[in-house]
Amino acid sequence: MPTTSSFLATTTSAAQSTISVLLIVLYGWLARKHGIISKDGESNVVKLGTSIFLPCLLFSEIGPSATIQNLKAYGLIIPLSILFQLISLAFALFLRRTKFIPEHMVPLFVFNNVTSLPLLLLESLGRTGCLDSLVRTAKGEVLAELLKRGRVYILINALVGNLARFALGPYLMNSSPLPSPYSLSQTPSSSSQSLLTLPGQPKPSASSSTNLPPSSSLTPRSSSESDDSEREQEYAPLVLFPAPISLSHSSSRSARTIRWLRGAINPPLQGGILAMVFGVIGPVRRVVFERGWGGWVDPITQSLFKLGGLFSAFQIFTLGCLIYSKPSSPVRPKVLATLFAWRFAVMPVLSISLIYAIRTGIPGLLDNDPMLDFVLCLSPVGPPALTLAAVAVLAELPEEAEGQIARIITLSYGVTPAISFAVSGTLWAVARSGVGESL
Repeated sequence: MPTTSSFLATTTSAAQSTISVLLIVLYGWLARKHGIISKDGESNVVKLGTSIFLPCLLFSEIGPSATIQNLKAYGLIIPLSILFQLISLAFALFLRRTKFIPEHMVPLFVFNNVTSLPLLLLESLGRTGCLDSLVRTAKGEVLAELLKRGRVYILINALVGNLARFALGPYLMNSSPLPSPYSLSQTPSSSSQSLLTLPGQPKPSASSSTNLPPSSSLTPRSSSESDDSEREQEYAPLVLFPAPISLSHSSSRSARTIRWLRGAINPPLQGGILAMVFGVIGPVRRVVFERGWGGWVDPITQSLFKLGGLFSAFQIFTLGCLIYSKPSSPVRPKVLATLFAWRFAVMPVLSISLIYAIRTGIPGLLDNDPMLDFVLCLSPVGPPALTLAAVAVLAELPEEAEGQIARIITLSYGVTPAISFAVSGTLWAVARSGVGESL
């Protein structure tokens, strides 16, 4: 059962991790303020992080854990992780529909830090003895084994969170579709005409285009209208479409689909998918992650791992640069209070209640492991993911929105010690459920 000492230890661990994050943010802010990093340098740094370091990080985190055995043994983590994200998404979309938050804030409610903070908390709690009650002593288990399983659970949950964040995050932040080649308010004889004419052909003048009746550009010509056909054919599109209005809808849908695919399959997601493929294919896994073929591929793997290891501090440092340089409108206190309450109060209550209900009502659904319950209860809890600043770059948001996201993420880490309440509640629920006692 949690005690006052365990609560204080949890709060101290969360506060220490928060201070380290905020200090790195400050270093980035000072570097940008004093010109150590220029405006162009900042853009290059952001691109370097999202295009190289972050894909390598996802490759190094997902690949080793993405085994068939793990996915089978801990498969329930995946649907529960998706369920928690869907609950947060439904709430965020409700806030957006009621105009309480702008579109680019939706992912802040959906995607929390699922990797660095949980791993740091697990290590700190294990070191201070807060997790001793979860050790299955009747089975001869030691704390090191418990922590090892906890890291595997956290990384499998992170696998789902990372893939979803970079597949859906850019779209959730900026879902406006590309302009359609044809729209009901635009015809080929308007300003977009140059996109539809053959190369080298003269463009119509304003007078010639405005002299055409509106229907002439939206309906095909019949043979009886041959008087004007030669003049109009000079600017004819490459392909004549018999039903331009229906084409407008199909082209718009195709453009949206292509745009979504291009945005979704971004470099971080490519790194995550590649790690999944390499992890689940046995022969490839042995070569890439288990020093197969005499270890000749291992230098490549280790180089990617080291590049990925640079991202966390790099991203926090970049966050400080963005806070200094990006303009930002003030965030309403009500929005911040709602975000913090959702991430640190509402989601812990929902997750702890659900896992406790499953454990006591359908005990056979989960493995008899206290650490599994502990990780599942805390999986949707905590501040927004640091990588959402990188997602904002991928979403091509306006500078003001980027700056607003950077500031909200920083403020969120300022209240991260509040996670100690969720940790204490989780330890209490796990102890009360009796998991791990009957082996």
